[in-house]
Amino acid sequence: MAAPRITLRCDCGKSEALVPYGERWTCEACGRTYDTNGIPAADFAAIQAMRRRYRIIGYTGVALVAALVLLLALTAQPFQLFIGLPFILLLWFTYVRPVMRSRYHRRVGELQRTWVLKAEGEL
Repeated sequence: MAAPRITLRCDCGKSEALVPYGERWTCEACGRTYDTNGIPAADFAAIQAMRRRYRIIGYTGVALVAALVLLLALTAQPFQLFIGLPFILLLWFTYVRPVMRSRYHRRVGELQRTWVLKAEGEL
């Protein structure tokens, strides 16, 4: 699972980029270079762990729905399959997914940090 990217804005105000943690970025407008290693590793690890946890929960939900569909298909219950699957998907997309997304966005907001990185060579 790829790490979340960090939004960097140059002090000149003309450039912005999404950069992976641990990489350097050079502003195309003014040539200043920023190093994302200046961000505390513990803060970034907490964001990455939370993101991974919510993705695993989503994948688990999809796997459970797929297992239920497979079970209904193997037991030769097409009526329950054609009635149950749309109902399950309706519940998933109407209730479960929006709740999970709102929790995820709330948690991201709690963990979101603003770091001030100085350009290399500046004090």
